[in-house]
Amino acid sequence: MKKVGFCIIISIIAVLGAILLPWHKLDSYKDKLLGSNNNYSSLKIYSLGGDMKIYLDNEEKGVIKNQDPYLEIFPIDIGSHSVKLERIASQEGFYPYFERNIDFEKGFDTVISWEIGPTDESSSGWILYAQSSNKKEGNAFLNISSKIDDCKVLLNNTEGIETPIIDKAIGLDSQYHIKVSKEGYQELEFQILPEDQEARNRLDGYVLYVEVNLYKLPI
Repeated sequence: MKKVGFCIIISIIAVLGAILLPWHKLDSYKDKLLGSNNNYSSLKIYSLGGDMKIYLDNEEKGVIKNQDPYLEIFPIDIGSHSVKLERIASQEGFYPYFERNIDFEKGFDTVISWEIGPTDESSSGWILYAQSSNKKEGNAFLNISSKIDDCKVLLNNTEGIETPIIDKAIGLDSQYHIKVSKEGYQELEFQILPEDQEARNRLDGYVLYVEVNLYKLPI
């Protein structure tokens, strides 16, 4: 009976821990666990539509579902890796693969937020990756490119610039809200930079690359 009672107590503690654990702070726990000098990176996948299988270097790593917040692959050795997304559909081959070779930087969360459509024009999303540099001036350097020329970019809803944006210095005191738009296309809105100030400070001197693909609205 004592063993049964002990098991029940452990079970209750486990359930309460799962409920009370601050899941939104797991990224900072991950950083503290490995330390800032680790040689790993990570990949976060967001689905903007549909369920997708994720492959890293041709190895299946899981499925991101449309209703999931995101799926993270961690740890990833730094360097170049092949990332492939396959949208799950009842008809095989209806959706093309999303496939890219991406350079993963030490300690940086590479992000892919995407919806695979039947064609490139009906697909949309954005990719964020980074490269470290020796520039330590209290800023990061933002590059934004798009397959479509001259997209309008709003940074924090105040500053309008057209793509391509090259090495624009941005401060690290807050996150950045980005809105990309063009007439005839569905706009995209998203945020970059970590929530945590300590994590943002570690991006001092980093060159950030954002690649955007806008969905072309039917005529």
